[in-house]
Amino acid sequence: MYGADVAALDTIQTGLLKAFRPRSSPASAATVLRSALWPLALLSIIHRSYVLSSNGYITDDFGPVYRAVVNFKMGWDIYNEHLDYVDPHYLYPPGGTLLMAPFGYLPVFASHNWFVAFNAIAIIVAACLLVRLFNFALTSVALPALLLAMFCTESVTNTLVFTNINGCVLLAEVLFFRWLLSGKLRDQCGRAPSSG
Repeated sequence: MYGADVAALDTIQTGLLKAFRPRSSPASAATVLRSALWPLALLSIIHRSYVLSSNGYITDDFGPVYRAVVNFKMGWDIYNEHLDYVDPHYLYPPGGTLLMAPFGYLPVFASHNWFVAFNAIAIIVAACLLVRLFNFALTSVALPALLLAMFCTESVTNTLVFTNINGCVLLAEVLFFRWLLSGKLRDQCGRAPSSG
């Protein structure tokens, strides 16, 4: 037992020394690109998910959702809008209202921030799954490049600024394709055909 602990500690120490030792050769192009893209990707994530979303925008997709989940919590009517002058309309189905119900127990500011955080995390997880789906390592240049490209698009910016559910929908779509293309019978909906 003691010898195994010492060997494990020795392996960790050797790995740390190896990681932080001075370079003996010039950095590869992938390392330089990764070093340049990660700060840009992280800054774009912070800018879109915190700075822009906290400043708000012309439209507020989260306002009707928050009113509906508070109505759900209180036992009031959810679909009670006058469609001639209420804009934007609350269009989530009852199942969506049930999934969103926990946000009704928080104050509107906290609920808004948590909703943006969940969507941003869902977009990041979807990007990681997409990188793995195309057989790239998460340590490759592909992940920071994809994150930077995604968080610079208008669709991701609008999802986070308008505070709608599209980030979670993107994650669900990527998971669907991942399971669809996995090639494993247990991931498919139907049963395996019986032989005989």
